[in-house]
Amino acid sequence: MRCLMICLSLAMAACTQAAPSIPDEAGLPSAAIRAFQSHVAQMSEGRLDCSAAQINAAPHLAADLNGDSRTDYVLDAARLDCQLRPGFWDDNYFCGLNICAFPLLVSEGETWRVITLMSGNAVELTEHYRETRVRVSQGNFGIVGGDLVQVREYAWRDGQLRRIAERQESPA
Repeated sequence: MRCLMICLSLAMAACTQAAPSIPDEAGLPSAAIRAFQSHVAQMSEGRLDCSAAQINAAPHLAADLNGDSRTDYVLDAARLDCQLRPGFWDDNYFCGLNICAFPLLVSEGETWRVITLMSGNAVELTEHYRETRVRVSQGNFGIVGGDLVQVREYAWRDGQLRRIAERQESPA
């Protein structure tokens, strides 16, 4: 039985690997940027302004998540430098004390949709068999009993992004 468990663990590790990177020399598509700007305006009730240059400069991950042969993007909101409009108090729209939301920009033909993933400390793309997954990790660092990392994995299934796994792992 122990041999079976070890073999199964090795097989699972071999099937999960980093997703292939898609070149991003041109930056984000202008329609995706406009969709994100519209999302930010609605979410912040007009208090927050994100220029195209600020959105394009934010680190992001790129992969075809929904299988339409067009690149989709996950933005690193922690490093998104948007400006609060004059006369409004400073609110954290993307990040809390130690976690941030990771907006996903999904292509839908010629239009784009913004989906906010669960918050966390880190995001990465992984290949699991033939499926690209978005993996969001959240560590509770500095909290008693916070030595485990909460991991949520998302994949595109049946026309929408679904959370397909949630578990706790020991930090690497």
